[in-house]
Parts: sequence; structure tokens; C-alpha cells
Amino acid sequence: MRRITRLIATGPLTYATRRLQAGDAFDADPRHAGVLTTIGKARNADDAPPELPVARSAPSVEAPAKRTRTSAAEMDSLRAEYKRATGEDAPQGWPAARLRKHLAGIDASDANNGGEDGTSC
Repeated sequence: MRRITRLIATGPLTYATRRLQAGDAFDADPRHAGVLTTIGKARNADDAPPELPVARSAPSVEAPAKRTRTSAAEMDSLRAEYKRATGEDAPQGWPAARLRKHLAGIDASDANNGGEDGTSC
């Protein structure tokens, strides 16, 4: 007489030409049962079901600022200011926020250098 072990699938599984979903019970050879439980594809039906993780409240995080559309005139003025500050055209893919941030960094470095253009004699 052959021994059979009762298992429960822990996820999608094909066993003995059967397609099983998580929670489906099936019978398996004891050697197969050992392998299936070791690799986590099934658990013994006699075992208690695994405990579900306790839902914890997520720490409150501020929602990111909502993006607003920048008018074409404002983008043109930012690009012109970038060209005055750097002598180069502003990259076309940069949004207004990045241009403002870059320009603020240029202004800060000018203030640290005492208004010098950073060129050496």
C-alpha cells in the first residue's frame, strides 16, 4: 500500500497534470511532498495556515507638490535668463522647476565668488 501526503498549494502550481491555485488541496507522493514543501510551493494540510502579516499604518508622508503647467512666456523668460547666466541655450527637456533650481545654484555660486565669473587670469 502506498502512502500519500495531503498538501495545500501556496501559489500557482502544476502537479501531476493538474493546475493548482493557492489554497487548493492535493495528494502527493511523500518524496514529492518533501521537495514541494522545501521549495515553498506547498505546505502540509495538517499544518496550521501561515499567519498573515499584521497591517501596520504607514508613516504619514506629505504628498508631493502638484505639478502646475508653466506658461510658454514664463519658459521663454527662464530660458533667456539661463542663456544670460551661462552663455548657452537651456536644454529643451528641462522643466521650469529644474531651470529655476539650476539658476538658483548659479546665483549662489556667484554670491560665493564675490560676483566674479570664475575665470582665472
